[in-house]
Amino acid sequence: MMKWEDFLERIENGSEPTVYLAQHSLLSQFPRLRDDIVIPDIVYYSPPCDDIAYSPPTNEDGVVLNAWLGPEGTVSPAHQDPYFNCYGMLVWFSQICSANKSSAQVVGRKTVWLAPPEFKAEMHPLPSHSALSNTSSLDVFNPDLDKYPMFQSKVLKESMAVTLQPGDLLYFPPRWWHAMRSQDKSFSISFWF
Repeated sequence: MMKWEDFLERIENGSEPTVYLAQHSLLSQFPRLRDDIVIPDIVYYSPPCDDIAYSPPTNEDGVVLNAWLGPEGTVSPAHQDPYFNCYGMLVWFSQICSANKSSAQVVGRKTVWLAPPEFKAEMHPLPSHSALSNTSSLDVFNPDLDKYPMFQSKVLKESMAVTLQPGDLLYFPPRWWHAMRSQDKSFSISFWF
């Protein structure tokens, strides 16, 4: 456990060991920050879903907001989520708790890698008894192609990557494989619906 100010300082300075706030309900902890977030309209659209296991979030809003905050080089390994996802790059706040919204600077880029859900075997998920059974055991940004030849021959042909800039929003359906790598210190929000 560390103080919020110490965490932000480590991100700002790129101190080792790397710290990363991932899939966290930060906006619940800092309600004033939540006022700066506009939920995109697409979140309230009910897209068709062929996944019979899909079920929307059961909270009051039907939307789960998660924050992702970290320095350059942080990685979320390839994994699948059970919800529709809008993933957005937001602004970096030099003082996130500040009520002065003019203190915001627009920075942060993140590369997002995506692949269709049908490649489960080729993605080598962690064991089903693991709490991370939705997570791949391979590094999609630097794969060992000798160890994972089916990843090269099948998944790479169908995968795609995009680098999100501040203000960008990426939509993808449930169970799509995705991984993220910060190109800069970044602050992102995912909207699960």
